[in-house]
Amino acid sequence: MTVDLRQLDPDIQIPQPGEAGRRGVTVFLMGDLGTYKTSWAATWPSPLVWGFMHEGGDMALDHVPRLYGVPPVPRIPITNLAQFNQKVMQFPSFYKQAGITTLIIDPINGYQDLWMSELIALRKHKAKSASATTKERERAAMTPTSVAKLDQQDWGFLYNNIAFEIMKPLHALPDLNVIWICHVDDEFEGEGEHRRKIGVKPLLQGKIRKVLPRQCSLFLHAKKEKVFDKGVKFPREAVHFYIERDADVSTGLRHRFADMLPTKLPYLQDPRPGVGDLPTYFALEYYIGKHIAGGTDWQGQNIQNQQAAQKSG
Repeated sequence: MTVDLRQLDPDIQIPQPGEAGRRGVTVFLMGDLGTYKTSWAATWPSPLVWGFMHEGGDMALDHVPRLYGVPPVPRIPITNLAQFNQKVMQFPSFYKQAGITTLIIDPINGYQDLWMSELIALRKHKAKSASATTKERERAAMTPTSVAKLDQQDWGFLYNNIAFEIMKPLHALPDLNVIWICHVDDEFEGEGEHRRKIGVKPLLQGKIRKVLPRQCSLFLHAKKEKVFDKGVKFPREAVHFYIERDADVSTGLRHRFADMLPTKLPYLQDPRPGVGDLPTYFALEYYIGKHIAGGTDWQGQNIQNQQAAQKSG
């Protein structure tokens, strides 16, 4: 006699035959300033941006409708941790009703800086009290750039906050794409005259620098590179997106969709006439559209069209 497993444990989920799978892609997108990270993310289906910095990416949103022919992108400027925590808690209750299928955190290192700034401000305030300890008064002398003076416990708190209070609940939401944008920092090896740049790494501190990319189904790196343009007959700069495979930060990464995409992704250039070689979501959709919340399964449609043509022929 077959036993219904759900009678033994009501939390067991059994997909029904023919039932559509869960849709939604998580992306870690890192790159230097001016590499179209925000613009690229803003071309995803029905986006909402949580913005931590008023810099190039934030201002680029004003030009996205004109450049890419998409609707204006709604955004929420984040100015303090209490406001952001409230947004994270409220978001699951309304995103489907609001028609949001892509959430963009831009940039996550901006959240880290805000967290550090508020921590230091809190310690300065506490150090003014009569009961402040010597350690508390020493900590109050820190500046927001004094990263080295934050101890392991501080970084542990930040890691737990991002990993379990922000990333985990957002990644668990069905029918939602989550895009984490992050700036980069140069990575060097050697000392003195032997010191040389070996690459870049996400501008994040502590364990979250490796854990967050590992928890995403795609880890992309936006780079500016010289390309030869036959039209003007000299090299110029263009932006390409790459699946990051060999950088130190990507050690042990499991890219769910990596094998479905070319390693080098100039194919992320917009395929529509008149847009040029700007990287957009629409090219990525061709490869993994059926997995993207709000995406179109172009490959599936092509297969169906070919099958229909064969039958009619």
